[in-house]
Amino acid sequence: MSEKRITFRLAAYTDPAGKWSETAPKKGNEDDLFVDSDLSAEVQGSFVADKETSLSDAGCLMVVADGMGGMNAGEVASAIAIETVRAAFEGKNLTSEILATSASRVRYMENIVVRADAAVKKRSKEDQSCEGMGSTLIMAWLYGNELSVTWCGDSRAYLFRESAGIRQISKDHSYVQSLVDKGDITEVEAFDHPYGNIITRNLGDPEKKAAPDSVTLPVYKGDVILVCSDGLSGVLRDRKSYDREGNLIPGDNLEDIIRCNRRTMTSCREALWAAAEAADWYDNVTAVLCEITDGEDASVASGARQEDGMNRSFISIRLSKKALRTILIVFSVVVLCAVAWLVLCMIRPLHSAKEDFMRIRDSLERVADSTDMIYVQNLLMSVSDSLGVDKLLYVGKELEMRLGMKAELDTLRSLAKETGRDEEARKITAAIDSVKKAASPVIDIEALRVAVSLERKSPSARIQRQQDSLEAARLAAKQAEERRLAEERARQEAAERQHGRLTEAEENLRLTVVEDTSETDSLQLTEVNDTVEVAIDSTGLKILKDSTSTEPILNALQDDGTSI
Repeated sequence: MSEKRITFRLAAYTDPAGKWSETAPKKGNEDDLFVDSDLSAEVQGSFVADKETSLSDAGCLMVVADGMGGMNAGEVASAIAIETVRAAFEGKNLTSEILATSASRVRYMENIVVRADAAVKKRSKEDQSCEGMGSTLIMAWLYGNELSVTWCGDSRAYLFRESAGIRQISKDHSYVQSLVDKGDITEVEAFDHPYGNIITRNLGDPEKKAAPDSVTLPVYKGDVILVCSDGLSGVLRDRKSYDREGNLIPGDNLEDIIRCNRRTMTSCREALWAAAEAADWYDNVTAVLCEITDGEDASVASGARQEDGMNRSFISIRLSKKALRTILIVFSVVVLCAVAWLVLCMIRPLHSAKEDFMRIRDSLERVADSTDMIYVQNLLMSVSDSLGVDKLLYVGKELEMRLGMKAELDTLRSLAKETGRDEEARKITAAIDSVKKAASPVIDIEALRVAVSLERKSPSARIQRQQDSLEAARLAAKQAEERRLAEERARQEAAERQHGRLTEAEENLRLTVVEDTSETDSLQLTEVNDTVEVAIDSTGLKILKDSTSTEPILNALQDDGTSI
């Protein structure tokens, strides 16, 4: 326990928000929460918003669960998770052994996560309507002057400190976080990644047991703790962020909102809600806020730790001359290595041209791969590891041209439509489709969902919108192809009409050799029904007549007199 007892004030709320539905269970809210300002009290789950409370001997608990699996099951999974936590934190269960250390408290919370996971799976197996449901779970236990956080999923815990800003305490169990960990994308890029809500751990996964993570850290006077679902953290960035060109990305952020709205935790919560709604929230929003109003001062504690460390180092040096000599030797070696490194840098650049070339080529390859540009990928494959800088520059310009082409074609198409040039607009649309095939990312959401072993049990609205967009694009492409085929058929029919020269009389003509009049040097041909006569005299004149008329029908036959 801290010598100076902590006091704090709370605010908590959950809202269907972007999933609000009058007809859905709980109005569409699949989130759930549990807050207990005094775990020593007989009555559980009690707190008064913004009431300054002294931390009890058992501490304060803040819990958020985000259900998954659809409107008919997600709220069931989150409710089971919260009920498991509530039962585990009944006063009689919090023994002195559990409360003894931060390690024992963390072990207890991690065990609760495993039990909640088993309870969700049991209900899912027993109730067919709940099959496939799941939930995230995050618990923040304020005890003494420490905060212990245990989580499974992508619900988050933050700590705001005036001098340091906001810090994410938890680390998402998600596909996008794995990309950040590998260095494939930055944290800024992760915020609006199309697969931002694909989680890799959760309660209720039938393929594996829940695997929670935990962290414990000290808290000080003035700190603000935020525990929330991804309905809030998914639409508001943690802090001010900048794109690759250094431009400020517009929109509110958690750090600025908390910094400017600390008069009460209720007003801070309301400001977060207003910002999330303005950012077009698409999911349920749940948050618990806790401000440490009194306790140990962070700057004093930091100074005390530094002074204590200096005193211990001084005593250690005085008591051990051998240790001092060792430190001096190590320091000398480090200085010599630094000097040698500086000399080496003067001899040659830190990064050779070869290294720069490979770095740029790798960067181009990632862009080409991510946009499915087969043509550009093939060009890059033809660039060897040698310094083909000119060819690399050409590939980069080709990539830039293709990425910029679609926007220019869109502008041309709009101008064509505005001026009534529908045929030109159609041709430009066909060109845009071609560019899309070469330069647009083709994302198979179903394949990715299978690849992560059904880790995510219910696609978010954002992923669903992307699926709808892809389906609309496929439908548009199909319709364009049908129009093209129809136009092709029309052209073929027109060509056949243009080149078809047979008249009805010609189609009905059936000629038969009747007599060979070699003595008169002429060939007499007569049609079977005696209505048409054809004669070729010795002069080569070809005459076709109808027996009912003396007028010539056609005076141009083939030399053999058998076809027109």
